Amino acid sequence: MRGVAPADGADLVPGLEHERSQSIRWPDVAAKTLRTGLQKGTAPATTIVRFRQVQAGIPVFGSAATVEMDSKNRLLSSDVKLADVEHVSPVAKISDADALQAIVRLTGAQPEKLAGINGSLTYFGRESSDEWRLAWYYRSVPAAPAGFKGGPGHGFSGESPRDLHGCFDYFVDAIDGTVLFWYRANAALKPDSSKPLPAPKQVPFTPAGAKGYDESGNIRDFVGRRINDPCCIEMHDELARVKTFDLQFGFYDLQPPPVYPVRNTTADFGRENTAAVSAHINAKKVMAFYRGFLSRSGIDDNNMDVISFVNCCDHAGDKREWRQAVWFENRMYYGQWLAGDGSLRSYASYLDVIAHELTHGVTQYTANLKYVGESGALDESFADIFGIAIANTDAHGEPPPATEWSWQIGLGLGPGGGPLRDLSKPNPAHLKDFIKPENGGDAEVHALSAIHSKAVQTIFTARNDAGAPLFRWQDLVYLYYVTLCRLPECATFRMARELLIESAKTFYSGRPNEEQTLLMAAIAKAYDEVGIQ
Repeated sequence: MRGVAPADGADLVPGLEHERSQSIRWPDVAAKTLRTGLQKGTAPATTIVRFRQVQAGIPVFGSAATVEMDSKNRLLSSDVKLADVEHVSPVAKISDADALQAIVRLTGAQPEKLAGINGSLTYFGRESSDEWRLAWYYRSVPAAPAGFKGGPGHGFSGESPRDLHGCFDYFVDAIDGTVLFWYRANAALKPDSSKPLPAPKQVPFTPAGAKGYDESGNIRDFVGRRINDPCCIEMHDELARVKTFDLQFGFYDLQPPPVYPVRNTTADFGRENTAAVSAHINAKKVMAFYRGFLSRSGIDDNNMDVISFVNCCDHAGDKREWRQAVWFENRMYYGQWLAGDGSLRSYASYLDVIAHELTHGVTQYTANLKYVGESGALDESFADIFGIAIANTDAHGEPPPATEWSWQIGLGLGPGGGPLRDLSKPNPAHLKDFIKPENGGDAEVHALSAIHSKAVQTIFTARNDAGAPLFRWQDLVYLYYVTLCRLPECATFRMARELLIESAKTFYSGRPNEEQTLLMAAIAKAYDEVGIQ
């Protein structure tokens, strides 16, 4: 994984030995690892177990062993990355408190702001030198390095809660106190228990059909629930587990969240809240895709509610305009922009943008990719891939083949009314052309993501000699979902390629040998063309 290392300009990370299931000695692996996670597998009745390497009781950052088993605990697949750290002393020469002072000096933060933050020891390595060190690892530190600048790498403008409330992970050498590496840690945050939704009064209810105008001026039918006391319909689809709230142009981070979802006295919401109608319907579409095509039970695969807030504002500029749509603290926040006719248009009207942001949530609960370098770029790339897939297959009747898809994200939100990104025409389009932006941050992961996304777009649009689509888009959606579920948190582009090919070989194993060869060659060629080898 290549990363931004402002402390000394070097690249991250693990020079890890990579093994596949057919060559693994599991007793050796078990002696070196500790289980860190458990999730549903990529097929019914399968389970994915994640392990991390430990040495002398200390974890190895970036190491991973991912194992998928069936209902009888039989091995289906595995991917193991281990490091040689036996020669590194497990004894720190500086204390946790002294190492934290190095972060205080780097960030300029007031020491009291970091009170109560504790580090843990880890082995930290660099790919460029294959050198491993014992380091103090600090998670979710609410202080940015001096000079850090966040987005607008994603293409939006306006302040983002990820920047204003940013947290960073730091690695400090446990021998000499040097800050080895840092990265922003909150692309997709864990729930913030300090800001729970208010508990509404429990009242009798029943599901209810409703309708209202969306942001495009179309009348849309949706499911809400009827409340008997007081008598009204609210935007709460219990079966789809979608709730939609209105912040009424309040600050997304200061105003107490509303107690109840958007309500109306009748089933006809009219034009009173077109942003809420769009957000409610589009969130349901995204989750219907994940449930229908990938059998995923919600963002966390455990039926969590999709909670959306519309009409959100920030602290700067026009109080009614906030050019953002963001997945933050397990919720969706939608801003709006001022159109040429003076009306406000909500970002909730963009299904591809919503699908992109909610996919960050899916990634959080699967690979939990570190938001830096190639792993952060994969986080953005997978969000774009599924955003494109969901937007293009949202059609009445049979969705079109991927060779006919639009590969633009957020058309109308980019410069001059263009898209935020065009996966078919990326810049850069090859690893050799990538230039690390100054200060890294969002700009780096988004620029890097274009390279992986171009390989994916090439695979989706590949044709055979007769000009017909080479792959079914449904198969590729499944294969990339399987790949995402199996990626380690410090994944590289090469790992994504290898896991995709491994999954595809199994998936297409029943096809004639000639067809298998053709499909595998197309995947390999697409990645070769962008320099991912």
